[in-house]
Amino acid sequence: MTNPCAGAPAPAHLIYRNFVSSRADRIEQAKEDWREQRFASVPAETDFIPLPPDPFPARVR
Repeated sequence: MTNPCAGAPAPAHLIYRNFVSSRADRIEQAKEDWREQRFASVPAETDFIPLPPDPFPARVR
C-alpha cells in the first residue's frame, strides 16, 4: 500500500495534554472549553479533572 501523502511535508502540530492541532488558537480554545466543561461528559464518570495551571500559551517554535 502506498502513502498518498508521500513527499508532502507534514504540517507542524502542537500538542497540549490530549489536544492536538496545527493552530495555536485552536489549542487555546480547547483549553478554555475544557475549563468551562463544554466537552461531552464520559459515561459513568462523575469527577471533573481540571487542567493544571498554564505555564505558557500554545505557540509554534
